[in-house]
Amino acid sequence: MDWNAIVFAVMLGLAVFVQTIVMIAVHIYLALKMPQEPDDERDRMLLDRASRLSSYVLQSGVFMVLVLMFAQAMIRNDHDSAIDMLPIYALLGVWVAAELVRYAMTISGYRTR
Repeated sequence: MDWNAIVFAVMLGLAVFVQTIVMIAVHIYLALKMPQEPDDERDRMLLDRASRLSSYVLQSGVFMVLVLMFAQAMIRNDHDSAIDMLPIYALLGVWVAAELVRYAMTISGYRTR
C-alpha cells in the first residue's frame, strides 16, 4: 500500500512538472505571436469594476464556508468522509460563482457601452 502511494505521488509530481513546462512554452509562444497593444483605459476600468464586485462575492462566500466549517465541527461527532468534503466543494462553488459574476459584469459592461 505504501509503495502505491509513493508511485502515485511521483506520477502526480511528474504530471504537474510536464504541465508546467507545456504552459510556460505556450505562454512564451503566444507572447511572441500576439501583438502588444496597450489596454484601453475604459477596458481597464470595466475589468476593475467587475473584479471588485466578484471579490466581494468571493469574500462573502469564503466567510460563509468558514462559518459552515465551525458549525460542522461543533455539531458532528462522527466523521463521514462525504460530509467532511462539503467545505471543499463549497469553496469550489464559491470560486466558480465569483468567476461567473466577474464574467457577467464584464459582459454587461461591454454591452452597455
